[in-house]
Amino acid sequence: MKTNVKITNHKDKSFILNFNVTIDEIKKEYNHTLSHVAADFETKGFRKGKAPLDIVKNSISPEKMLDEVINHVLSEKYDEIIKDNNLKPVTQPAVKILNPPFDLDKEWQIEITSATIPEIKIKPKAYIEIKKINTDSKLEKEKRTDAVIKVILENSETKIAKIILDNEVERKLTNLIDQIRSASLTFETYLKNKNQNLDELKHELEHQAQDEWTLNLAITQISSEQKLDPTEIEIKDIVSKNPQLTQNPSLVVYLLTQQKVINYLLSLV
Repeated sequence: MKTNVKITNHKDKSFILNFNVTIDEIKKEYNHTLSHVAADFETKGFRKGKAPLDIVKNSISPEKMLDEVINHVLSEKYDEIIKDNNLKPVTQPAVKILNPPFDLDKEWQIEITSATIPEIKIKPKAYIEIKKINTDSKLEKEKRTDAVIKVILENSETKIAKIILDNEVERKLTNLIDQIRSASLTFETYLKNKNQNLDELKHELEHQAQDEWTLNLAITQISSEQKLDPTEIEIKDIVSKNPQLTQNPSLVVYLLTQQKVINYLLSLV
């Protein structure tokens, strides 16, 4: 069954999906989920998978069942909408119920926000400034590279959707907390040592995310314009030298693309 959905697109390439989940759809998924739980259910007096559904239903947490139904229904609906409308989200969606709370006995009004790849425009003067940098023979390659990247960031125009930045900040914050804990420190101690509060740290991480996305978008665009995509031979060569990268082919492609673009920019005169 096709979902009746309203799609609202924004200039920053974020989009909002609004749709309803009917009671019939909720009940259908509930019964489907219950049958799966019942197939592995064991209790005294019945063999595995043979207990009556009423006994299974009364033996499991209603909250857990509701969570399962929500996850399955919304995941299927989202995937269906994305496929039917040829949307290509690049970040995790944010889900909101507009008529809370979630309940098995009423229709759900759902709003999902996500975003597709942002657009970017690199100002022509960026290449003029890069050529000037490259004429400085006294500047070491590493410092030239840093200067070139700075020019690209300063001369790129893009609007990164808030949901992308929010997700990136959350990811970075989670990774940072894990690192702090592995060092046997507390998050509070870390903030105190940096003389920051949580809001200031999040602002710093958001700025990092903005720069990273801007640079990645610029590299992708320059690579496309100059036809600098890595070849199969180049990919196989770097993987053979770094076997650990076998499980992450997209990272291999990105690293090669980044290096080829940087080399191209450093060659401009």
